[in-house]
Amino acid sequence: TWRGVPSATISIDPAPSPPYGTAAEWVGNDVLLNWGDNCESDFGRYWVYRDTIPFSPPIDGDRLVGFTPDPTFLDEGLSPGSTYFYRLVATDAEAQKSEYSNTVYVGSGDVLSVPSPYVTIQAAIDASAALDTVLVSPGIYNESITLRDGVVVMSSDGRATTTITSSSVVVTALGLCDLTLLSGFTIDGQGIAPVGVDCWMSHVRIDGCSIVNCTNGVNSKYSDASTFSGNHITANSNGIVVDDNAAPFLRGNVIDLNTFAGIYNAGDPGPEVGRSPADANDIMDNAFFQVFNATGIAIDADYNYWGGLCVGDSLFYGSVNYTPWTDEAHTETYTECDTGANGPEAERPYLSHNFPNPFNPSTEIQYHVPSAGGLVTLTVHDLSGRKVRTLVDAYKSGGDHVAVWRCLDELGRQVGSGVYFYRLEVGGVSNERKMVMIR
Repeated sequence: TWRGVPSATISIDPAPSPPYGTAAEWVGNDVLLNWGDNCESDFGRYWVYRDTIPFSPPIDGDRLVGFTPDPTFLDEGLSPGSTYFYRLVATDAEAQKSEYSNTVYVGSGDVLSVPSPYVTIQAAIDASAALDTVLVSPGIYNESITLRDGVVVMSSDGRATTTITSSSVVVTALGLCDLTLLSGFTIDGQGIAPVGVDCWMSHVRIDGCSIVNCTNGVNSKYSDASTFSGNHITANSNGIVVDDNAAPFLRGNVIDLNTFAGIYNAGDPGPEVGRSPADANDIMDNAFFQVFNATGIAIDADYNYWGGLCVGDSLFYGSVNYTPWTDEAHTETYTECDTGANGPEAERPYLSHNFPNPFNPSTEIQYHVPSAGGLVTLTVHDLSGRKVRTLVDAYKSGGDHVAVWRCLDELGRQVGSGVYFYRLEVGGVSNERKMVMIR
């Protein structure tokens, strides 16, 4: 008989936490840096890097200006009026490095206005330098643009009134740092552009934009670690595509009505989709999958809203960590259908995603009726809003119910391929979802 011997316990020592809360200010001819203190037991020291232009990891050793065990550093003998950029990293007793801090800087930039004196956005970008702001007035700008390192490009009135549109790649970000910002535009690919926002090897911030009518709304590739916040990414084939070793961070976005997947991942480590309820994304009603993960590595996508309180694996392809999820307001978290973190079974009508979706020749629709029961109407409609079929029109007792649609209209005729909506009405409360039938 084989008798095993337990192996020795192996303790994996994690790398230290990155420096946070970094601030910089002039003190005479010196720059004083302060940041939050690292209280980890095996913390070693902080390393301070400086340059006169924005820079992103990996960082060359010739940018190192000093190191210290304290959460403060005085960089001496500089030129007031110049601009300096800093990043920090922490190491522990085993010389393991943390991730780098965000960029902090001393200095200021100019504002360049479009369409006057600069007629195009790209002309203003080309004339700008790090820390400058390109401020764009409302209008439709028929051009492709390439962002510049450390430059802010923003609209004066927001995405509802300011559009950048092109039939080629609309916005390109290549090798840019986290001071680079694109904010407040509609990015329109005219239905034929391959990419709305193309991010390679960057740490840029894309905030408050609508990205529409492209093959891929966003591409994130080659070590890209950009942050996408508060965007509406809709009506593309894929909302966001992540490839190679990119790891973008998605927070506060609405990703919906894309005709294949909301997020398509073929990368390692892949995207971080939300981090807490405060970072929750709304990812829903994408035609085939909310997240399509083509790798064997699980995508971190918990604390998001997926279009309802009942979330199941049918919304995803591949390995996706989506539990817990949130409600629409991002105030409650859930780990199973109809059950809140701190509450009993939901006493309200609920309409689940149909399964399978896409489908042929039939699909099941599950719905929940409050315990008191009520008159239930469940109907199918085409994209124009015309009613195609009534599946349920009767009193139903409280609990879960299932209806089946076999792709027939009211006269029993087969309907064509396409996108359909199904609508549940119970006691004056209605819910609606989308499904795709393929012949």
